[in-house]
Amino acid sequence: MSRRPRCFLCGIGVFGNRARFFRFDRSSILVSEAFEYKVNPEPLWQFLAGFGAEGYYGSGVDPTIDFEVHGHDALLLEKIRKAREKRLLSEEAEKLHDDTLRAQSSTIRVPSKDGAKLEQYITVGPPLVTSTALLGRGTCTWLAFPVPGTVENPERSNEDHFVIIKDSWRDPTRRLEGDIYDIIHGGKDHVDHIPGVARKRSDVDLVEPPDPNNKMHRTLAHILNTHILDDNAPRKCPPRVHHRCILDSVGIPLSRFTCTREALEAIYDSLLGHEHMSKKDILHRDISVNNIMISAYPEVEKCKGFLIDVEYATVIGEPGSEGHLREITGTTQFLSTARLRQGEQLLVHETWHDLESFFWSTTYLFIHHRPHTLPDTWITGVFAICHESIRLDLVRRHVETMEILCGPDSSSEGAARDQQENVPLTSCIRRLAELVKSHYQDKDWIKKAYATFPDMFFQLKTHEKIKQVIREALDSDCWPSNDGATPFRLIETPKKAARATTAANLKAGIESNQISGSGSKRKRDEEEGSSTKRARPTRATSQDGTEKESTVHRLKDRLPAVLE
Repeated sequence: MSRRPRCFLCGIGVFGNRARFFRFDRSSILVSEAFEYKVNPEPLWQFLAGFGAEGYYGSGVDPTIDFEVHGHDALLLEKIRKAREKRLLSEEAEKLHDDTLRAQSSTIRVPSKDGAKLEQYITVGPPLVTSTALLGRGTCTWLAFPVPGTVENPERSNEDHFVIIKDSWRDPTRRLEGDIYDIIHGGKDHVDHIPGVARKRSDVDLVEPPDPNNKMHRTLAHILNTHILDDNAPRKCPPRVHHRCILDSVGIPLSRFTCTREALEAIYDSLLGHEHMSKKDILHRDISVNNIMISAYPEVEKCKGFLIDVEYATVIGEPGSEGHLREITGTTQFLSTARLRQGEQLLVHETWHDLESFFWSTTYLFIHHRPHTLPDTWITGVFAICHESIRLDLVRRHVETMEILCGPDSSSEGAARDQQENVPLTSCIRRLAELVKSHYQDKDWIKKAYATFPDMFFQLKTHEKIKQVIREALDSDCWPSNDGATPFRLIETPKKAARATTAANLKAGIESNQISGSGSKRKRDEEEGSSTKRARPTRATSQDGTEKESTVHRLKDRLPAVLE
């Protein structure tokens, strides 16, 4: 599902003399009853015939995407060069040769909402981001540019005509993402462009594309819920509709900053965009490092950073908005602590919850991409386990001694201590923590003091305090120069570390057996004659005299992945 854009995936499992069919989409997984395919082969050949039939799309491959670029190779190579220059490719794609990127590019067709037009875009290599979850939105994004002559006003995006194409399987009960962008920017023509929030070109549900097989772009949930699952079923399948959104705003992931000041500037401008959304009674509700972008074309965007992914934003006061505001949305690492620790009484999502998410996003970004003095155990507790008490301990006490460091990253604690502190950034994070801390005063006398000294508490009720803190940091003349993003520092949870240790031990055991297997024949005979035979690599000889590796030998390098 992630390697090739699909609307669904069909497969067959053969288990001895019996077989089953499988169908996966973004709402459900269907498994057929087992059948004796040797006794009754008809279901098998019917499946294979339908799977490969031209025009039937039995394989589930998205019919609106061609895995070829027809007659535009020279233009594509020029766009690849420009994308490298502007840092628009993913880190994985940057390592690929231009010819490989060209071979992995596709042509994507985007119908207008009224079906009168059919725009075409060419992707620059493979997707930028692909969801790894089978069920859910299945978001996939590409960097692309229009096929000449098929798109009106391509210059609306930028001088290079790049756009971002986002595919997702949306909940049809929610407002379209494009509608949210329209409200933010003042209508479909975006006459009131708001800096700090991405600009939309178009969006459409693909349920009725210029393709006769409309059902490709809708999951089977509505059929399952209506005709198969009864009213007493513990869970219903959530319906999903294939949606495609084109953004004129093109950005660079926040984690690819060239200096820490550049990243903080992008965060600040995104904060201003969030403030404009709040003035229009719109809450983003999914602030994270993945949804804050560095502007690749700041002159066009009129900002150095902007917010994306407003799919779960809520317009306060609209019918159903109160229910939406009680839902838990967003990425766990960046949720406000109040939303994480709520009990059965669901809290209403407020503006300050989003502003606290800005703090966690900022902290997460710099402690994972810059050297610092925070112990790994605290990083695990705050961002991997997301334990509320550890989070609060961080903002109440430990952030006071934490430092973000200048210079290159180092795995040696001694070397880290020798590095100088990034004073503006460290001070900024500490002051932001103070604002967050002001919302978590549990002692009764402090709560009573709020009536007399309101400015000391709940300092994220508006954007003013957090804007002031970041602005004063940016105005500092002490920013270092050698402080670009370092590779992501993966801090494993204890369970993951234990699994990795188990995998390493198993692999070492197999390698040890491989060495012992080369001992004397008598030793091997004794082992083979014992009641318990040790797993050791052997080599089988094929009819042509060549040796083949045993199953154990082939699996030794795959064990970590299997266990994971």
